[in-house]
Amino acid sequence: EIKSELLDIDTKFLNDIFEKLEAYFVSMEQVRIRESLKLAMSISSVCNGYFQETEPFKIFKTNYERCSTILNLTLNAMRLLSAILEPFIPSFSAKIYEQLNLQRTQKDEVLLSLLRGKPSTSLLSLVPAGHPINQSAPIFKTISEEDCQKWREQFSGKQ
Repeated sequence: EIKSELLDIDTKFLNDIFEKLEAYFVSMEQVRIRESLKLAMSISSVCNGYFQETEPFKIFKTNYERCSTILNLTLNAMRLLSAILEPFIPSFSAKIYEQLNLQRTQKDEVLLSLLRGKPSTSLLSLVPAGHPINQSAPIFKTISEEDCQKWREQFSGKQ
């Protein structure tokens, strides 16, 4: 739930997402799949950067209202990410739905079209206020240097 006013960093976050989201819509409509995936990953990067920069885990005890606002923005952005990455990484989307404690419904089929052309603050309503979420867990496994080397050797082919 939004418990404090949006700061400039929050507004910039929302605007950055929606600017890239509009480009994603155009790219998907023109069936430019590689470009669409790059835009989706760029939105993911914006989300990660926002979370790292705002550091809600550090301010939880000292500024609960601000922490709540940051987490609300982040959770709603994760819901959006699950929708835009579903065509590319459906398992990622399934894990997001699981962690957000959401059931995929018919509304999810048209979620992106409901956001198109709307103000960036429309992102704030994707996960209802007070909605209980499940325990978070890493979605992607860390790849060790040993695994990288092993796969390079295994899949490099004959030179």
